[in-house]
Amino acid sequence: MSNGYWQDIKDLFKSKQRLKEEEAQAVGEAVKKEKSILERLKALEEEYKATIKDTTPAFDELFAPVVLDRVSYEKASDDEIRKTASDAVEAKYAGKLSDIDAEAFDKAVDLSAQREQAAAKKTATLFEVEQLYEALKEKTKDDKIKRGVQRSTIFEGAMAAIDGEKQNEKASAENNYAATVESIDGKLDVLETQRQNALKQLDLKRAVELTETITSLEKEREKAVRDEATKNNAIEKQEAELNAKLQKQKEEFISDYYADKREAQSQQAAYESKYGYSGEKQQSYADRYNVALEFYLTLDPDIAPKALAASGNMRHYLGNYYDTLMGVLEERASPKQNKYI
Repeated sequence: MSNGYWQDIKDLFKSKQRLKEEEAQAVGEAVKKEKSILERLKALEEEYKATIKDTTPAFDELFAPVVLDRVSYEKASDDEIRKTASDAVEAKYAGKLSDIDAEAFDKAVDLSAQREQAAAKKTATLFEVEQLYEALKEKTKDDKIKRGVQRSTIFEGAMAAIDGEKQNEKASAENNYAATVESIDGKLDVLETQRQNALKQLDLKRAVELTETITSLEKEREKAVRDEATKNNAIEKQEAELNAKLQKQKEEFISDYYADKREAQSQQAAYESKYGYSGEKQQSYADRYNVALEFYLTLDPDIAPKALAASGNMRHYLGNYYDTLMGVLEERASPKQNKYI
């Protein structure tokens, strides 16, 4: 064979290669133009989806987690414990304090009465002494007058002796009274000392009992805290076990639900593939088909079916109408005149 023949063959293959490249370029440009209708197709799909009522169960509501009530004890604060203990101890010792004061008061009243009695006795004694010695002086004077010795030294001596005795008696009464008062005051001092000591002892006992009561109440609170924690831990464990079972039931329910849904969708798809869409779904896909048909009819008849086949979106938006559109475009193409063959 001559070199010219081989050159003709090479030129023929080169021409076919160029034509394929041109075809690919034309298909690529057509696919790019497809973007002009994607928004319309998407809008039609969204309109249709808006008409579909979502029947998916609210799984989280159907299987809402179990929440068991926790134990919550009312626990006193440190200040509340101290006040409770203080109130209880004060109530208990208030009576004892009153008893100590009452006993001391009664004894003090009795001693005060004795002092008043001693004062009254002293006054009465002084009065009696005064009366007695005045009477004695009068009697002595009368006796002296009768004897005619009124102005004698004997008379004056007798009067002086009487006055001396009277002063002695008065001094004795005063001394007795002073001794009695001193004794009573000493007893009052002792009584007050005893009272103060009794109060101090009472304060010590009260302080000890207050501390013991606070400690006891704090132990009760600690026990309540432990009991609360123990019971709540048991409740939390029970709650976790119940929710674990519930979660398993939920997962099984969801799995069964979607398995049934896929089966129903498969059966629906088979039915629609055989008998077509119906109702609003049929109208939506028909509208999408018309939009796509209008676009692909603007393309070169030989390029249009290839552009549709190269599309990554049309099968999704057109559904069963995709094959219908492909059939129309392929029928529109003219194989006998296809310049790419």
